[in-house]
Amino acid sequence: MKYLYTPLFLLVLSVVFISTAIGQVASSRNTILLTWQAKTYTPRTYVGKALPTTGSNISFSLEVFSNGQLAPLGNKVVRWYEQGKLIKSGIGLQSFDTKINVLPGNDFKVRVEIPDFPGGAISKTISLRVVSPKIVIEAPFPNLQTAPKDFSVKAVPYFFSIFTENSLTYQWLVNGSAISGSGDPQALSVSTQNIAQSKTQLFSFRVTAQNPNQYIDKGVGEKSVRIRTSVE
Repeated sequence: MKYLYTPLFLLVLSVVFISTAIGQVASSRNTILLTWQAKTYTPRTYVGKALPTTGSNISFSLEVFSNGQLAPLGNKVVRWYEQGKLIKSGIGLQSFDTKINVLPGNDFKVRVEIPDFPGGAISKTISLRVVSPKIVIEAPFPNLQTAPKDFSVKAVPYFFSIFTENSLTYQWLVNGSAISGSGDPQALSVSTQNIAQSKTQLFSFRVTAQNPNQYIDKGVGEKSVRIRTSVE
C-alpha cells in the first residue's frame, strides 16, 4: 500500500510546487502608472484629451502598484528624465512639471526611475507627439443649404497655450481677400444679398489665430461653404 500512494503523493507535491512558483512570479510584478496633463486650451464641448504643443506647460504624475496594491513612495528616490537628460531627482517626487521644448511633429519623451524600489530599480518611459495648435471653423449649416441673407462662421481654437480663447488675435480671409471682423474677432458675418436667386456661390474661409505672447503658438483653419439662396 505504501508504494501505491507514492505516485499520487508526488503528483500532488508537483502541483503544489507549480502553483507556488506561478504565485511567486505574479507577486513579483510591478506596474508603473505614469499619467500626464497638457495645459493647453480646449473648448468646453471637447471631450478628448488636451494635447501638448510647443511651449505649453505639462504635468506628470506617478503611481506604482506592487502585488496589486498601491506602493508607498514617500521614502523612495524618484528621478525624472526629459529627452534623456536628468532634470529632477529627490525623495518622494511623484509629480513633475515642465514645458514642452520640441517643435510640432516631434516626440517629447519623459522617463521616471525609482532606483531603490524593493526587488530592484524600476522605470517607465512615455513618448508624446507634439502637435500644432488647431483652428476649426464652424458654420451654422452644412454645404448646399439655404442660407439666410446674413450668416456667420466662427473660429474655435484647440491646443493653444492660453486660458481663454479671446486671448488670441485673429486674421480672416474670405475667397482670398482680407476681411476685418467687427465685434467678436472669432466670428465673421457674411451677406448673401448679392447672390442671384437659384444660384450658388462658394465661400472659402481661412483664419489665422496667434498667441501674442508666444510667436510659435499659432494655428490656421480653413473651410469652404457652398451657399444656395433658394430651394429648387
